[in-house]
Amino acid sequence: MLKTYVFVVVAVVSVATHMLNTEQEVERVKICVRQTIKNIFDENDNLLFLFDDADSFIFPDYVDNPSMINGDMEKTSKILNISIGHKQNFIIYTENYESMDSMLIKLFRTKLGFNNTVPTRKMLVVIPNISEDDLVKMFYRLWKYEISKVVVLTYDLNITGSATLMTGDPLVEPNQCGRSVKLIVTHGCSDVKVITFPKVLQKYNNCNITYLSCTNERDCSEDSGKSPIIGMKIVAIIVDFFNMTLNMKYDNNPTMRLDQYVLRLTEMNQCRYVVPDPKRIPAIETLKLVFKRAVWLLILLTFILISFSWWLIEKFKHLDNKPDLVLYFLEVYSMTITASTSTLRLFWSFRYLFITYVFYSIHIQAVFTGKLVTLLTVPQYEKPIRSLEELANSNYLILIPKTFLNLLNFTDANSIYKTIKTKLISYSDKEVLNILQNKNMSNNYTIFIDEETIEEYTRTKNISYNYFIDDSYSGGMKLAFATRAGSTTTISFNEVITRLTESGIINKFNNDFDYTNKNRSMLIAENKVLDIDDLHPAFVFWGIGLFFATVGFVLEHLVNVAKQKYLNRN
Repeated sequence: MLKTYVFVVVAVVSVATHMLNTEQEVERVKICVRQTIKNIFDENDNLLFLFDDADSFIFPDYVDNPSMINGDMEKTSKILNISIGHKQNFIIYTENYESMDSMLIKLFRTKLGFNNTVPTRKMLVVIPNISEDDLVKMFYRLWKYEISKVVVLTYDLNITGSATLMTGDPLVEPNQCGRSVKLIVTHGCSDVKVITFPKVLQKYNNCNITYLSCTNERDCSEDSGKSPIIGMKIVAIIVDFFNMTLNMKYDNNPTMRLDQYVLRLTEMNQCRYVVPDPKRIPAIETLKLVFKRAVWLLILLTFILISFSWWLIEKFKHLDNKPDLVLYFLEVYSMTITASTSTLRLFWSFRYLFITYVFYSIHIQAVFTGKLVTLLTVPQYEKPIRSLEELANSNYLILIPKTFLNLLNFTDANSIYKTIKTKLISYSDKEVLNILQNKNMSNNYTIFIDEETIEEYTRTKNISYNYFIDDSYSGGMKLAFATRAGSTTTISFNEVITRLTESGIINKFNNDFDYTNKNRSMLIAENKVLDIDDLHPAFVFWGIGLFFATVGFVLEHLVNVAKQKYLNRN
């Protein structure tokens, strides 16, 4: 009887001790869960608790973060997607790997699963007594769902202080870009502050990336459009920076399923204003292209002054004669054409006047002849439209495809913009393209169209267009690389692209392409109409000669007057 009593007492004490130890271990697990939540999630992050059976799990007594507890994701996914905001963080309680896998499948069937919040998503998985094999399977599965910011908390209530935290990085060398699970880092609950997640600009060692850009080999050549070429340069920089391996594939299947390491180039092309070809200038009007009006007036004034000066000198030198002014105009004209004179005069004023005028006239005549020959032998055109201001002042209407109307943003109160807006006429895409292919029709309008269409017609239909680019309304060219919604690579790639944009490298790629392909458009050379600034040396030299001729004339006249007085005295 005594032995039985002792046995019962021992059994009761053992059970009580076990229950006490279990309760203490439960408290330790609660504290560990709360500390882990505090350290891996931001203070204001919304938390969603997911579980199979609430009665069998150890929840913390309280958490500082705003949180929701839910067991049925499929019924409330729409509400939860709104409620927990853009930073989705999950705390999952599960009994085993199979239950965890089932919950992940349910999660990714809802709007909570596949969306653009995946790259910033963090997850805490609380699971008791997980085996090593199941742990490997769990990390492999989570990485397939692109959840790399995950902490697994496992515990055994029968072992004191058993709560353990485990993390893994799919991008470290042993884990082969998530294809295997070879390295898992273990932490104690006291080490929770040292837990770190993969960095944004971490190297993607052993990762292969597939780039879908072109539909065929020709589209990937140097003769392809701007977007494929610039896109390839950007991808090459990304691949080199992250130490990835690049695979190129033709994008001839637009429904091809994208995953974390598949990129497809998408774009919103830069638009251009295709303006009518400049009209040819009649030959008789090309004279206006030689000199500006001020130069013509100065040449005429020079001719009149030199003729009058010549006549005036002759008149004062031979007071008994009455020289005919018209004859001197004809003589100066002859001297202008032939650079010579039929009569030789010994006066220094005539010599200065003759030498400087011949020097002046030779240069003017050479410039005029050379310029005129070029203008008469090479077809000359009116100045093409090169800006929105010139377009606003023209009489041309602007055709725009209806699908392009949403690209324009008329918010400026400038009068030019108001004028441009009133000139817009929207047609269907097909109608605009038909007009664009017909040069006789397109020369009656200005057409707002994307650059890829212009380049395609230039390359395939051998049509040349005259155009200019102005992003005041439509913005510049935009390239985008599409991957699976919520891919974790988007944050890393966006960081590199942002740096390329801010440093001006992408803009340089754009300018380099425009420079090397500028001959694809019909570029009309603008003629240089010579101004006074271009010819002032000849006029300056003539002016100096005129000055010395005047001085010589005055001195000679004074000498003659003095001689005459001297002779009269004697």
